[in-house]
Amino acid sequence: MARTAKRYKKNTEKKISGIPVCMAAIYARLSVDNDEKKSESIETQVTLIKEFIQKHNENPDKEYEIAVYDIYSDLGKTGTNFVEVR
Repeated sequence: MARTAKRYKKNTEKKISGIPVCMAAIYARLSVDNDEKKSESIETQVTLIKEFIQKHNENPDKEYEIAVYDIYSDLGKTGTNFVEVR
């Protein structure tokens, strides 16, 4: 297996002021229940996760800090119901 230079690897953990900072991605998915009701919206899910991260980072006894790397969303599509585009 070929070796990869360290300069090409993404940092997933950094230290700021002595506390490790863990990079995290937010993933929100829109899906439909069996009753055909839409679940929580993607915006609501992202807001809830951001609030959780903020509360965690404001805790003075935290062992690490969480930083958001990126936000990903999925509209509930699967490989079994896609439409072929030509």
